[in-house]
Amino acid sequence: MKTYVITVSHDHGSIDIQTIAQNIESAISIIMACEGCPRCAIGAWRIIPTKKQIAKTQRLLTGIG
Repeated sequence: MKTYVITVSHDHGSIDIQTIAQNIESAISIIMACEGCPRCAIGAWRIIPTKKQIAKTQRLLTGIG
């Protein structure tokens, strides 16, 4: 399971919605069902890294310098 943040455009601006899903398509389907919006209202998306992923990246970066 991954945590996704998806930007949805509405008539009065855009909002970021966070959801948990197996993949991006599932996450988009969840957002579309909850918001009642079409696929074209979905904008940018990103994955929120877990603490384990952040720690691994930090360990890799310390080895570079």
